[in-house]
Amino acid sequence: MPSEVDRLSQGTRLRVDAPTILVTVLLAGPVLAGLAGTALPAFGYLPALGYGQFSFAPFQQLFEAPGLVTSALLSLSTGLTASLLSLAIVLIFTAGWSGTQTFRRLTRFLSPLLSVPHAAAAIGLAFLIAPSGFVVRLVSPWATGWTRPPDILILNDPYGMAMTFGLVAKEVPFLFLMTLAALNRPRTQDFSKPAPVWAMVVWRLSSRSSCRRSIP
Repeated sequence: MPSEVDRLSQGTRLRVDAPTILVTVLLAGPVLAGLAGTALPAFGYLPALGYGQFSFAPFQQLFEAPGLVTSALLSLSTGLTASLLSLAIVLIFTAGWSGTQTFRRLTRFLSPLLSVPHAAAAIGLAFLIAPSGFVVRLVSPWATGWTRPPDILILNDPYGMAMTFGLVAKEVPFLFLMTLAALNRPRTQDFSKPAPVWAMVVWRLSSRSSCRRSIP
């Protein structure tokens, strides 16, 4: 027969686990519902539109869509290019301006910049660099002679340059914040004078990432 102490400890464990289960259900429930709402139509099951049987027809239509390979390669190239450019900008700025008054002033404006939603920043950038955007209006017609927006494909260009520029503008503040967090850590390795500053930054960022991965 279980003793009174065993029954009390079991009841305590149940009371402790109940909030954990509730939070898990509240967090995982919408995620699982969204996953089901995405996976089921992908396999042809969408009763709201009259598709009540599972099939691979959606995948067949996807692979037959023109320009699929070009779109995938463009997404991959813009993502990699934006990441490399963002990292290079942060490392060069940190190596050249670290410890200066300009560097300290910029760190104060970093937090308000990070609070800007990504969608708002993307829309603002589009209005800024569009053919009829603020930059063109600022220099027209007195400098360019344009009385109408120029016929230039800036947004949705075939090389993804506008998208790359937008991703760089979004990623640089976050990488800069991670760099500041890494630089504020106590030094555990000494670098000789000939070693570049960017090597120290990369080493600290990599050590920070490895430490975070090692934490269960």
